[in-house]
Amino acid sequence: MDANASPSAVAPTETGRSGVRIPPPRLLALWDDLMAVGKLYLLVLMLGIIMILSSLTFSRNVTKKVPLDLGISVELFNYTVKESILVENKNNRTVNETIYIAIPQNSTHQISYMISFIPAPMMIRDNNNNTMAYLSFTMGPRERRWINSTFRVVVKSYKINFDYSIARWPNLDMAEKYTGRTLYWDTYNSTLIEFLESIAKGDDNPVSISRKIAEKLAPMIDYVPLPVRLGSDRSLIYEGGRIMLRGDCSEVADVYITLARIAGIPARMAFGFLLENMSRTVYWMNETKENITEALPHWGGHAWSQVYLGPWGWVDVELLEGFKPKLGDYSWRHIIYGTESTKFSGSELENFVLPSFSDAIYVRFEFIGEG
Repeated sequence: MDANASPSAVAPTETGRSGVRIPPPRLLALWDDLMAVGKLYLLVLMLGIIMILSSLTFSRNVTKKVPLDLGISVELFNYTVKESILVENKNNRTVNETIYIAIPQNSTHQISYMISFIPAPMMIRDNNNNTMAYLSFTMGPRERRWINSTFRVVVKSYKINFDYSIARWPNLDMAEKYTGRTLYWDTYNSTLIEFLESIAKGDDNPVSISRKIAEKLAPMIDYVPLPVRLGSDRSLIYEGGRIMLRGDCSEVADVYITLARIAGIPARMAFGFLLENMSRTVYWMNETKENITEALPHWGGHAWSQVYLGPWGWVDVELLEGFKPKLGDYSWRHIIYGTESTKFSGSELENFVLPSFSDAIYVRFEFIGEG
């Protein structure tokens, strides 16, 4: 280096202990920045490569799920449901009354909206997961009180075009819960077991068996309104050289449910009303002046069967609508108020109104179709 050169002509440098020339601090800072950017870029690049490789590796093991064609056609029907209930305390003392009232349910094939309820209830669920209105109030001796409510109900009428090839038997939990023996569904009855075997004849398809049971029972029905529920054991009778299914909607449902359960098909009862007219139907009962036989012309409490058929889920079975077997053919006429009630009898008022101390002496249900 020229000793006479200007000091500013050459960039200042430092010499380390080993004699190696060290770059100026500004160059070191620039170098550090470049290295940081390079590492970040390299990290992003590596992550991108890993994601691409992962998608290539696992895409071979992913099966695209295509929804099954369940063959279900649905039509919506709208109703306004008005309920009026008159209860009376027939005691000569004041009582703290509690009343349970069945209401239109929210289910797979029905949507229910409460518009009004006077007096205001508390909504609870029973052991079968049905929503019920619970009322509590004081009633004086011989006092009468009205309970009025209004609901908007959307019925999803449906019809299933069954593809038998996709039918599935239930899992163990479903089978254990809905194929057992109960008070009214005697799955241990040897006569019913033999009767089911004669119907199924070795068939191993749950949809086919469900349909065969319905087709067998429908022409056997001898419809007679009964004041008590007989259950499956006493509903099938042999008379006039043939087997008959005698009783009302409860007995018909009980026999069907029992046979389905014997076959290993989950089954339960649904209850509510079977409407006569789409535009307007009024059902009423006055328990102070008439018995069930007298009330039959203007009372529409109804029960029917449901079976669980995979992959469709709970499927309705109706045998009394025109006395024709209908599996998965659910009409606008049904308003469902609950399921699985083993104490239900379609003819009895207590299944819709259950007081503690008072008596339900009059009820009126009005169903008004919209559109």
